[in-house]
Amino acid sequence: MVGAMKEIVTTRQRDISRIVTPHVQSSLTIAYATCATESGGGMFVRMKGHMSHGIDRKRNTMFDEATEKLMKELIDLQVFISLISTLP
Repeated sequence: MVGAMKEIVTTRQRDISRIVTPHVQSSLTIAYATCATESGGGMFVRMKGHMSHGIDRKRNTMFDEATEKLMKELIDLQVFISLISTLP
């Protein structure tokens, strides 16, 4: 039982750790879309500017939200472990 629980926890922790990247990507959707419209000379400089602006605008909220999602998932995992460990 301990081995099975350890495997479940390890798999779930791995899944939880993957929450941050998709959240950051979705937070920067507008910046990505703006970058995709660029073409011609100097486009990479403009794209860098769009991304910098998008990150500056979303920096605090996107990481706070990702942290909240991580914490919720970790607490849910903790509750799950507590429930499983009380089973006969």
